[in-house]
Order: sequence, then C-alpha cells, then structure tokens
Amino acid sequence: MAIPDALEVRDFLEGYDITVEILSDIWINNRINKNIVPSIERLIKTKIDSVETYEEYLSGAGSAVLILSKRPILEVTNIAYVYGGDYTGQIGLSSVIVLNKEGIVKCVANWAEGSYTSIFRKGSKNIKVVYTAGNTEAPDDLCEAILYLTSEMILGFVGARTGGGSLSVQGFSRNYGERGKYQDIRNDLKRQGFNLLKPYRTGIINK
Repeated sequence: MAIPDALEVRDFLEGYDITVEILSDIWINNRINKNIVPSIERLIKTKIDSVETYEEYLSGAGSAVLILSKRPILEVTNIAYVYGGDYTGQIGLSSVIVLNKEGIVKCVANWAEGSYTSIFRKGSKNIKVVYTAGNTEAPDDLCEAILYLTSEMILGFVGARTGGGSLSVQGFSRNYGERGKYQDIRNDLKRQGFNLLKPYRTGIINK
C-alpha cells in the first residue's frame, strides 16, 4: 500500500473544509514526509516502505534467543561469534530459527553439525548478525496511523489560526479546552494512531 498523500488526507477530513486555499498539498505532503513518517520510523525502528541490510553486534546472554533491533526480518544471511579482530566462528544458519515479525533469532540444537547446545554463548558484543529487514510496501495499519497522525497535526495547525484556547467577548464566551479547537477529535485521532503503532513497539506482533 502506498503512503497516504495530501488527497487522501483531505478525503479523510471531509467536512472540516481543509481546502487548498487553507493548506496547500505541498504543505501537507511535507508534513507527512518530513515529520510524520520519520517520527513513526524512529518509533518502530525500521523503514515503513523499504528494505535495508543491517549488521549488528549483540551480546550473548547464555540464552536461546537474540533480539534484533529491526523488524520484520526478511532474511538472516550470516551469524558468527566474534573472538577479536577479524577472527570469527560461524554459526550455521540451519541451527537457528527466525521469528520474522517479532525480530527474534532462536538457537536450536543441530545434531547433524555435532552441536549439543541450544544457547548463544555469553559475551560482550560477541555475536555478529547480518540480516535484511523492513517492508517491501507500507503495511495497511501503518498507512492508517500516518493518516490519523497527519490529520491530528493539520487540525491543530488550522485550529490555532483562531487563537485556540479560550475566546471571550462581551455577552459570549467560548472555551476550546487545553488543546484548542478540535480538541476531542485530535485526542481521538492521536490515540487511534498510537494504538496502531503499539504492536510494532513490543515483542509481540499480532498479524
């Protein structure tokens, strides 16, 4: 799925009269590409709609699992113990299983290779992992989160043009609340957006 653009945001905000005279397409697309998308990528620690290769040095804890920093994992291409300098000891890829969506590599006993251990040895940055991770196209739930968070930002920007906060004139008083005009819908959009991102920020992905 393609990352939402200004046209989709306007369709989503139907009824709020966010015309091009109020906010241009360039302004909206810049907020998506320069603010919302980078912020989400920092939270989920991977690219929304591209794949990259990563090389990480992890510390073995004498347990059966390694947790990689990027996900979803598409492929693990190399795992090796690092003994110092360029000297490494390869870990056979057939002796591990990869939990792609969770970003976890799990060690298992491999009898064919004469391995009777099912743990990663303890050490400081003693295991090098090379892998590819990311998304070949933006997932639907991330696109929906981008739509909600961009709309929340737009409503805040447009609402602030009225001065926000509390407005009072003789014989009439209006209170927009702490977040200014559109407070309720902005709070709801932000809550829904971060709820969609929550699975990407934990060790569990329900897909």
